[in-house]
Amino acid sequence: YTTKEGKNVKWNEYSRQVIKDITDKYADKDEKGKIKPGFGNVPKSEMNVIAAIERNATKIGFDAGVRAVYIAPKEKFNGVNISAMLGVFRQFGSNDMNGFAPTNTTAPFDYPWQDITGSRQRALRKNLLNAYRLRSFFYEPYERTPFVLSSEELATIYHFPGRVIETPSFKRIDSKKAEPPQNLPI
Repeated sequence: YTTKEGKNVKWNEYSRQVIKDITDKYADKDEKGKIKPGFGNVPKSEMNVIAAIERNATKIGFDAGVRAVYIAPKEKFNGVNISAMLGVFRQFGSNDMNGFAPTNTTAPFDYPWQDITGSRQRALRKNLLNAYRLRSFFYEPYERTPFVLSSEELATIYHFPGRVIETPSFKRIDSKKAEPPQNLPI
C-alpha cells in the first residue's frame, strides 16, 4: 500500500499504524505524559472504525481503481446523469469511514480567468478521454494512485444480482411496459 507520503508499506502494517494513531489520540496519560496501556476514552464511533479496520486487515488487500466517464454532445448534456453515476457508489460510503469520491474531473477551475479561452479545459478533457481509452490506471502514461479494497469489499461492489445466484425466499417479479392511466392529473 502506498501512503499519502509516498511510502510503500504492507497493508497490515498500515492498518496497525492507523489503529495506533486513533488509540494514541484518546489514550490516558500519566503525570509525565506517558501513554498508559489500553484504549482510554475512545468514542464508540472510533471503536467502530477500529473494528472495521481489524476485520478488513485480516483479508487480502487488492489495489483497485474505478474509472467512469460521462460523454454527451453539448446539446444533449444533462448534469443529472453525472450525479446518478456518482450515486451508484454513494451506497458504499459512510459518514465516519471511507467512501468513493470523484477525482480528475474536467471542471478543476474555480474562476473563469483561470481558463479564459477554454483551451486548458479542452486539453484536460482530451487527456482524460485518452487515458480512459488506453484503460490506464496502474500503468504509464497516466498512472494514478490506486486504493486498497479487501476481498469482501470487492465482492460487495461486483456482485451484481442476477439469475445465476438466486435466493430461495425471494422470487423475481416480471415487469411489463404499459401506458399510464388516462385519469392521471397533470
